[in-house]
Amino acid sequence: MRLRNIRRKLQQSQRIYNLKQRLPTDQPSLPITDETVPTEWLTLIKRMRPSPENSSSIKTAIDQTFSYRRRWIMTKSPTVGQIFKEYPRFLDMPALVDIEFSKMTDGKEDMFIKKWEGTIIPKLKEIASFEKKMYIRHLLEKADNQQDDELCYTMLRILVHLLPPTASGRSVAGSKCCVNSAISYLLELVPVCIVLDFYKVAMSHATTL
Repeated sequence: MRLRNIRRKLQQSQRIYNLKQRLPTDQPSLPITDETVPTEWLTLIKRMRPSPENSSSIKTAIDQTFSYRRRWIMTKSPTVGQIFKEYPRFLDMPALVDIEFSKMTDGKEDMFIKKWEGTIIPKLKEIASFEKKMYIRHLLEKADNQQDDELCYTMLRILVHLLPPTASGRSVAGSKCCVNSAISYLLELVPVCIVLDFYKVAMSHATTL
């Protein structure tokens, strides 16, 4: 009632409500921590030798620097090379990447795998069917005659082609994001018979030299 009575005494121009600008809700808020704390953990990550004995300490350091690292990536958009230089244990301890992804997705890291074949692949096929680009249509026709791992690989390639560029517009090399750069990180699936034929040819050449 007091607020209503005060409002009655205001002039018309003073009654206008100005909506304050709010922070976007799609980005998680990261707590501001003491900048001297991550420095000690970063030193541990870089200097401690990766071994079973040191695994627990390194995992703790990765966990303690998570908020700092996410803020750095979101604000500075470093390349993959720069991230690995700052956090080299991600390279020789691949399990840390799984832990990182789990924290980023709030423990839902397996949802993509669960829904991949039953939900995501059918939707990808439907979306790709409207594409007029020849290489996407070629991959889609190829997927129609594939199963299991070969189908998954082809659909992953289609997904990479359909995804928009990153917000920073940068690839792992630091240049403008490109599909070929992303595709290069996928492992090509080659039937076993082809590998054996190649091996036989290589050995025959080796014996003749």
